[in-house]
Amino acid sequence: MEDSEVKNPEIDETELSGEEYQYDEAADGETSDESADADGSAEQEGGKKRKESAKAAENRRLKEQKREEEQKKKLEERREEARKNEEKAQKNGRMHWYFIQTYSGYELRVQKALKELLSNSPEELQDKFADILVPTEEVVEIKNGVKRRSERKFYPGYVLIRMEMMDATWHTVNDLSFVMGFVGTTKRRPTPNPISEAEAKRILDRINDNENNPKPKNEYQPGEVVRVIEGPFSDFNGTIEDVDYTKNKVRVSVMVFGRPTPIELEFSEIEKER
Repeated sequence: MEDSEVKNPEIDETELSGEEYQYDEAADGETSDESADADGSAEQEGGKKRKESAKAAENRRLKEQKREEEQKKKLEERREEARKNEEKAQKNGRMHWYFIQTYSGYELRVQKALKELLSNSPEELQDKFADILVPTEEVVEIKNGVKRRSERKFYPGYVLIRMEMMDATWHTVNDLSFVMGFVGTTKRRPTPNPISEAEAKRILDRINDNENNPKPKNEYQPGEVVRVIEGPFSDFNGTIEDVDYTKNKVRVSVMVFGRPTPIELEFSEIEKER
């Protein structure tokens, strides 16, 4: 049997030609360019979003700064008005504090209407009135890292007035739109009794203390049961373990796979169980 002759397969020289390699290099180059373009586009889009986010944060900061300046100016005006009213009350000597009941949500409208009415009234009637207050407190909340301030009435539906009680002043107040009447009056006793000086002082102290130390909008206590309303644990119920009012955050223990798991949440991410 003759040895079979092993022959090397013929190699097509065109397979090794520079032309073929040039084609492959071009294809690789196109792929690299596409990848680089995609990376560059993603980076550009990311940079654009970062700029937009930074601009939005700066706008929020400026808005909050402007609000604080306006609040400070309003506070100074309120203190000056209170000083003048105190002088007027001391000079009169017959003024007392009274609550009037208004339609709910119309407290500020009644306050404004009474002030405007008195400003256009004879001086002898103006001298019978001093403070006309809607008792409110400033509350603060931090949501998504942004501090927000707002005012909350702590006697909804009521206006507090310091005045001398007489027929003219009684009718001036009672005849205003959206006023339901003085608190403490009955058919048998149409003339209301004033609130005590101690009660008036307690209310005024609360207003003045809040001007320097705004309260958090939401108040929570350790041991209180709350419901999570945002984030991956939404609709979970949990028990508050700790409250941090400086950061507006709470540590809540929720049950995950049968085990208590502590999580940190913002006030805005929870609500009290009803």
